[in-house]
Amino acid sequence: MSYTKYQGTQKNLTQDSTVTTETWIGSREEMETMAETAVTDESKTARVYQDSGDFWCCEITTTAITGGTPDTGGQIDLPVSLRGGRLPLPLEKAPKYRTQWNHYLFAKKGSTSIPSWWNASRSATDPDPEKYRWGESISDIPGDGWFVLKSPTKPGVTTFEVAVYVVTESIKCNSENTAGNYVRDDFVHLCFDVPGKQGIEFKRGIHVSPHLE
Repeated sequence: MSYTKYQGTQKNLTQDSTVTTETWIGSREEMETMAETAVTDESKTARVYQDSGDFWCCEITTTAITGGTPDTGGQIDLPVSLRGGRLPLPLEKAPKYRTQWNHYLFAKKGSTSIPSWWNASRSATDPDPEKYRWGESISDIPGDGWFVLKSPTKPGVTTFEVAVYVVTESIKCNSENTAGNYVRDDFVHLCFDVPGKQGIEFKRGIHVSPHLE
């Protein structure tokens, strides 16, 4: 059985190159095999290291040379970093969540038919408490005279994962005024959507600090 799981992507951009690093986690054997097969040319490198216990990580880095010339208009653009990962959220927050995924449906003896709302219910509120009750575990059974009519359809699943992306952009300015103008002109919106990247939200935070050579 494979334990390989994708952990996230980090992308660093400069004016002449793009470096993308993907991270995977799994068994040592799986990670070493992945590293050996990933390095197909000089643009790729791989690193395998132990995460914790029996879990190992494999980082696959790809470097693409893009070319370009530095900006000399009062500011120096530093690398832009794009980091992607996974964030676990409660199963109940899933867009298509159904109560049946992680709840038992108890029925009072004598009620043997599955209610019409069982398949579409999104709340653990009991619509017909005299005959049916929801419960997260067997111990939630109301008492004598009740039985399990339906078991959870996704037993043991408590979370689901969503993709999370963080963009870090930095510049080095030759004066405080230049830095202030950059903030005023380019950081008009703190939150914006990137065209063509539906569902990915980028947030910008402002921090201006002096730089000493």
